[in-house]
Amino acid sequence: METILTNEKYVGDVILYKNFSPDFPGNKRIPNNGEHQKYIQEDHHPAIVSRETFRAVQEMRESRSNIERHADETVSRKARRYTGKKE
Repeated sequence: METILTNEKYVGDVILYKNFSPDFPGNKRIPNNGEHQKYIQEDHHPAIVSRETFRAVQEMRESRSNIERHADETVSRKARRYTGKKE
């Protein structure tokens, strides 16, 4: 069930170039962590989950996470542990 809540394919979108092969035609594929530009194609196929529901779940997951993303693009952990309760 969690994959439906986090995977963009369920809302009909596709992200291209998530992985790539650094030594083509080699078979080894590695995650794209900014080495190449990623492309998003929205409404590529029929959605299973509505876009509004998907966005609401992403916001809820972000609010419950113990990871903070700052404006200067740094990442840190909150002092408290994960909790399902809203503050």
